[in-house]
Formats: sequence, structure tokens, C-alpha cells
Amino acid sequence: MVGNGSHWAIGGGLDFSVKLWEKNDQNIKLTGVANYRYMFEDTEKRTLGLKKDDGTPVNWGQYRLAGALHGTYAIPTANILTKNVEVEPGSQVDAVLYFTYNNGGWTIDLGYNFFWKEREDVKLKGTDFESATYAILKTDYTGAAAIADGDFALLGSAVTDVNVAAAGTWDTGYQLNRSHVDTAAAETPSMDTHKIFAGVGYNWKEWEYPLMLGIGGAYEFAGNDGIENWQVYGKIGMKF
Repeated sequence: MVGNGSHWAIGGGLDFSVKLWEKNDQNIKLTGVANYRYMFEDTEKRTLGLKKDDGTPVNWGQYRLAGALHGTYAIPTANILTKNVEVEPGSQVDAVLYFTYNNGGWTIDLGYNFFWKEREDVKLKGTDFESATYAILKTDYTGAAAIADGDFALLGSAVTDVNVAAAGTWDTGYQLNRSHVDTAAAETPSMDTHKIFAGVGYNWKEWEYPLMLGIGGAYEFAGNDGIENWQVYGKIGMKF
């Protein structure tokens, strides 16, 4: 997912700047910016997961193989589990607080950035699901031969052979139904990150077209399921 997936949102922001100290052409400022948005539900296509009859998730179930009733060859379970879903991303917060020291043309920044997003809520949309059409194959199925009755696995704690009745229906416990779809596997979990940054720059304010050059760096560490990283950046600006 790039960005926010074109979801509509409502939000607001607050920013302030306070001059804490000043002497001659020197000063120290404190600046804060905070933005909040709530993103509404919209339709996306995602690959869902599997869970057993008791609700226990099947690890990497969407990457297992499945077979159709009286079918011959296996297909990826992801082909069955990739569906239209309703996704509600919920709340996001992005806030920055930093100090700035100005001395003539020199500027030094030191600050902190906080980002948080709520866990998504994903629901299977509509009634489009091939219930009682497929069953999950055992993990040791090699695909070297046509599917046999003994190649199927229970969506429960036991893994035993399955017998297909002469009438052409699955034995209870093997058929893959809508109740086995795990939407939580497709939900992006809650995430928060914390970033500390610092930078220095110089502004040639006396020029006819003032020029600003700056360089900085940051370290971002994850509080919950975020990405830890280092950053180095440069800035250039011209006023005309």
C-alpha cells in the first residue's frame, strides 16, 4: 500500500511557535506542529488468511495449497482468499516538536517527531465466497500426482485422511467455508515510531536573491511494529 489507499478522511491540526530567548541577533524558538486525521472505510482487494474451526489462525494459511471437490490439481489458497474487503484505517497522528537556535545567518535545529496509526479493521465484503467447494491440502502434498482423498487436511488440530462420500460431498470438518476466513491476517497492525533529528543551515539573507543551505540527520526507532532507520538529508532554498 502506497500512501493511504485513496481513503477519505477528516482531521485537524495545531501549530505554534514561541520565542524563548533573544539577545542581539541571536534567539531560541520552540515550534510545535500536530496533525490528526480519521480515515473512513472503503473497498480494497486484499489476500486474507485462514483460521480453524476454533478460531485459531492457520500460520501462513494463505500460502497453502487447496483442492476442489473432485478436482484433479491443486491451486494456491491465495486465489480463493483474495477478495474485496471493507477496510477502515481509523486514526493517525503526526506531531513534531523542535528547538531552533538562530545566530545571524546560522540556524541549528533539534527536535522530536512522533507518528502513530490505529490498527485497521478489515471485513469481508458481501457474500462472495466459494463455501464447501475447496479443502486445504496437507503440507506434505507434492503435486506430483493427481489429488487423492488422503491428501486433504482438517482445519482443526487433527490432520487425518478425508473420505469423499459417494454422493460427492465433503466429510464434515474438511470443507473450507466463509467461517474459516481470517480477516485479521490482512489488517495492518497499530504502529508508532519516534524520531530524533538535528540539522544546521546557513542563510545568505543579504543577497538580492537570498539562498539557504542546510544539512541534517535523524534516527527513527520503532515503538510498535515500525521500521528502525537512520537518515541523512540536505536542504536548499532560494527566495525571489
